[in-house]
Amino acid sequence: AWSMRETPLEYELLVENILDLSHVPFSHHGVAGQRPDALPITMSQVGELSCERGLAMVTSAADAAMIKRGFASGMLYFTPPNRVHYEITNKNGTHQYLTAFTTPVAPGKSRYFSRIYTDNEKALPGFAFKLLRSMPPWMVHLSSHQVVDADMVLAAGQQRLLSERMAAAEASSSSGDGNGGTSSAAAPSAQRMDRQFYMPATADRAVVAFYKWLNTFSGGRVHYANPGLTQAATAAAGGAHTVAFGAASGGVERSHILDRYTQHTRHCRLCQEGMVVVQRVAVGALLAAAASAAGALAVLARTNAFAMAASLATGSPAPVASSLGGGNMGLAVALGLLAALCLAVSSAARGVKPKFYSGDYTFHDRHIKVPMKSDQGNKK
Repeated sequence: AWSMRETPLEYELLVENILDLSHVPFSHHGVAGQRPDALPITMSQVGELSCERGLAMVTSAADAAMIKRGFASGMLYFTPPNRVHYEITNKNGTHQYLTAFTTPVAPGKSRYFSRIYTDNEKALPGFAFKLLRSMPPWMVHLSSHQVVDADMVLAAGQQRLLSERMAAAEASSSSGDGNGGTSSAAAPSAQRMDRQFYMPATADRAVVAFYKWLNTFSGGRVHYANPGLTQAATAAAGGAHTVAFGAASGGVERSHILDRYTQHTRHCRLCQEGMVVVQRVAVGALLAAAASAAGALAVLARTNAFAMAASLATGSPAPVASSLGGGNMGLAVALGLLAALCLAVSSAARGVKPKFYSGDYTFHDRHIKVPMKSDQGNKK
């Protein structure tokens, strides 16, 4: 299923994030990769940059897990103006794909559309393929949010740092310009951005090539329909859900960066239907739990009443175990277990509902201890 997220990020940074394969096992540890599985990535450009065709890169695997799944080769494409496509060829001849569209909406605001798919069920383990096929679309969307959340936190921080650097550079270059040492910040551009970093690694070649394409064929930036549109205007129109870029922003609250409802759910009919389903399951399971518990108590009460009546009639109290009766006792236990199960389902459903509204990805909670060579030697 396709998924969409409206991000408080510049178009350039969003494209950069998708082209940067090396971040996956680190940024998405525990969700879409594992840090110990990270590998050096080699990339080589295929052909020349083109205004219409963009760029193409041959790439190696992003982590060891991909090799274990049969990775043979990979191709990474940027097709102007906003398509990033990743194609994996496995040793058994099957393919896996990631297609993403990054649409600039306004300065400091972009929409992200993505889909992961395959041309053959053999490309994935049988259980995983059947699980993905059986998942409702809204559940797939919730799963994709976990990946985007991590990107949003890191990219928003990167964007804020770039804003501060560019604002400082503008202030320095505008001093003594005859305007009292101040001037309005120029529009952010790829020329100014790519000078902020030194990227010699082969894993960065796709990112470097993208900024080169942007500089060569688009004047180094996105040209919006309204030339006077600024980050401040976007922030005013969109509330605090925009991270200023090219001018000092002061940052954006984490809760706004990870506001799934504003960025996705309110636009998505499937997730709105999913919220209704989850709410109905939560309420229905709670009512079923109450009914089952009441039934168990009723069975016990009725059995005890019959036992007491029989005891009074005979004048000799019956043992508790025999008075309850094997069948009635079994029914009461079954109803009690059903009540507990329904209560657990209701609790789980109530826990899903907040995920439609907000998310989080706390990096320091996703740590892992990597065994040192000395530890491995001691074990031997």
